[in-house]
Amino acid sequence: MGTGMLKGHIQDGPFESEVILTFKDEKGREVSVIAPRSLVGGQAIRVRILATAAGRSLVELPGDVFGAGQEVTVREEILEAV
Repeated sequence: MGTGMLKGHIQDGPFESEVILTFKDEKGREVSVIAPRSLVGGQAIRVRILATAAGRSLVELPGDVFGAGQEVTVREEILEAV
């Protein structure tokens, strides 16, 4: 479908080349992903959008994910298409 920027709280990751993005999925559960710093833009990381419907999007997260699987559904207000 395309790519988007998933918004959340970004902090330094375990290595200089990584960041940790923390956000809430569509059900309000906290999810964290360790992603390459090269995917960061502002307070968001680039993700792949797999599907969009009814104000929600299924996205594929890069890197290691905690609190969810590699694919997660998020509310569109925290996702900006690019």
